[in-house]
Amino acid sequence: MDTACYGSKLASSREFLEASYYSWRAKFGGMSMPDAKRLKQLETEDARMKKLLSETLLEAEVSLYFLRCHTRPASHHGVRSVLWTKQQMGDA
Repeated sequence: MDTACYGSKLASSREFLEASYYSWRAKFGGMSMPDAKRLKQLETEDARMKKLLSETLLEAEVSLYFLRCHTRPASHHGVRSVLWTKQQMGDA
């Protein structure tokens, strides 16, 4: 059976777009089932890691903003204000 005809018949019998069939085939066509499952796991893990990275970067940005906004002006050196802020936060 011609692959173009097969994709069209399969799509109409299963009620999904023919383009979806070809997209799926392009992505998973030469893979075995375990390979396709592993790819899906890796994509899920990748999305989770990207989310964790963005949350970590956001936390770092908020921390820097807090430090900039809540440091007491130093009378002599900039180090003094940073030490004061760390003492307030319990880091020193």
